[in-house]
Amino acid sequence: MTLGADKAYQEEKFIAYLRSLRVVPLVAEYKPSKNWKNWLQAEEREHPQFRLSQKRRRLVEKVFSWIKIVAGLQRTKLRGQRRVDWVFRIAASAYNLIRMTKLIPAV
Repeated sequence: MTLGADKAYQEEKFIAYLRSLRVVPLVAEYKPSKNWKNWLQAEEREHPQFRLSQKRRRLVEKVFSWIKIVAGLQRTKLRGQRRVDWVFRIAASAYNLIRMTKLIPAV
C-alpha cells in the first residue's frame, strides 16, 4: 500500500507513522538543504510508484494553480463556505470546459 503526499508532509513523525502501518510514503521531497531533512529512505525513493505519483501530483497542482491565477480565486471577495464553494465549482467547471475543447480533435 502506498500514500502520495505533498512536501509539507515530509515530517519525521508522519513518515514513521506510515511505516508503522506498512504504508510506503510517496511524499514529495525538499531540495537538499541544511534546514530541511528528507526522511525518505532510498527504497522508498526508488519505489516504482514514486515517479508516477509525482507526475500525478503535478497534474493536480496545475488545476489548482489555474483556478487561483486565471479564475481569480487567489483572494476571493466572497465570504462564507457556501458562496466560496459555489464560486470554486464554477471555476472548476470552466477549467473542465477548457480541457474539453483540447480533447476534441480539430476538424
